Amino acid sequence: MTPKHIHIVGCLPRSGTTLMTELMINCFEIDGYTDHEHSIFKEYPKSYQVLCTKKPNDIKRVDYPLDVNKNLYVIYVLRDPRDTISSRSHKNNRQDKRHGLQYISMLYKRDRTKHVPLSATSEA
Repeated sequence: MTPKHIHIVGCLPRSGTTLMTELMINCFEIDGYTDHEHSIFKEYPKSYQVLCTKKPNDIKRVDYPLDVNKNLYVIYVLRDPRDTISSRSHKNNRQDKRHGLQYISMLYKRDRTKHVPLSATSEA
């Protein structure tokens, strides 16, 4: 039997590819997997029946490998970008108020009063 390769890609960092990889490894009969991100273009040993890898940014270039390798399956994880941004800001510093909506709202209100119409600033 030819080994199957499942590769997990995502739309952005913190999109859920790690969680999806963990679910695949623990819920299905997968006998080969990588601990960290590995590109779809790397060579892997053929000593497995099903290999699971992930690299979110490989979404940009999966067309060719899918055409060439009939035993390659790609799972695309799509997450709401607002949740991705929120997750990323919480990961960096949970106490950092600069990423909160109140801070963004305060910046918007402060900067809105400084804006001058474009026609008033151009002297053409």
